Amino acid sequence: MAKTIPGTPSWLRETNDRTALSLLLEHKVLTRNRIGELSGLSKPTASQIVSRLETAGLIRVVGEVSGGRGPNAVSYGVQPDRVLGVAVDINESVIRSTVVDAQGTEHPVVETPMGTAATRSAEDDIRGAIAAACEASASDIAAVKLVCIGVQGSVDPRTDELSFIDTLPGWPRTGVRSQLERALGIDVHIENDVNLAAISERSEGAATSCSSFALLWMGDGLGRVS
Repeated sequence: MAKTIPGTPSWLRETNDRTALSLLLEHKVLTRNRIGELSGLSKPTASQIVSRLETAGLIRVVGEVSGGRGPNAVSYGVQPDRVLGVAVDINESVIRSTVVDAQGTEHPVVETPMGTAATRSAEDDIRGAIAAACEASASDIAAVKLVCIGVQGSVDPRTDELSFIDTLPGWPRTGVRSQLERALGIDVHIENDVNLAAISERSEGAATSCSSFALLWMGDGLGRVS
């Protein structure tokens, strides 16, 4: 695929589409005119963006908004099941997983008991967790494009190395993310479970309005932040 050069029409279309999609993710429901107002783009450009996103199956008509005189304006929202993620939490005895969609819908959290240590592998653990989450939420597993995994251990994203992971028998200590991406065919993100809890509190929890905060996590073992 040819590399897109900034400033070309294709680059501008892609940038505008990303901007509109981000606005829809933030505001949930918008009309064409409102997308134009929030993005600073003209009405014709906003209409072209909406048409492209709708044709691609990324957004859908969700209703109408009365504008007073004239016909009602069509409102759009993000297609929630077009692209899905799965969040996975692994501890010593169980794997918990749930589907994550673009609208933040609350899907069931599934608990899958661990297999025997001798038969476990990273691929089997995560593949099973994804399948269980999709089955519980009646989601299409083919729409899953990303999995985020929280582990009780230290993760070095620069070297793709795991350490202090005695609770993950069968998992490789090096190259686990790249191995999972090749095996599953989706993007994989691995992080320490406490770090993920802190990120969640910062983005939408108790620390959203704090300039700084400390998270106290009570658990077994020792941990470190990479």
